[in-house]
Amino acid sequence: MTVWPVLIVNADDYGMHHDINRGVRYCVENGLVNSVSVAVNGQAFDKEEAAALLQLKKRYPDLSIGVI
Repeated sequence: MTVWPVLIVNADDYGMHHDINRGVRYCVENGLVNSVSVAVNGQAFDKEEAAALLQLKKRYPDLSIGVI
């Protein structure tokens, strides 16, 4: 049995600024990252951004999302 290493590429600080959110979404959509950390108390995390993140999760079910 061969065990393959796993590389996790995480994008931090979703929710800190709208430009960061846009950049994180771009990276997910283009296969550059496979994990996102969300700053739920960030100034740019509101219900619209939460909805956008949930849509990403639906489109990319292997996307991991963590909360910081």
